[in-house]
Amino acid sequence: KNPTLNFNRGEEISILFRNNDPGIRHDLIIEGLDIKTSILSYGESERIKLTVPDNVGTKSYYCTFHKLMRKGLIVIE
Repeated sequence: KNPTLNFNRGEEISILFRNNDPGIRHDLIIEGLDIKTSILSYGESERIKLTVPDNVGTKSYYCTFHKLMRKGLIVIE
């Protein structure tokens, strides 16, 4: 499941992105925020820390390798 993530402008956030899929590689792209993780193998993780920007709206996130299945939304309020 790919949840919709809700954040407030100016909020300090930390997202832990972890690959729990054996034999499959994943990454995380957040469009409109210029965020891209490394390509992670099973068991690897990467933490993203940022201050949520002031531009209110909806951003997309996805995995480059599985863009149709591994995608979701980030809502900035």
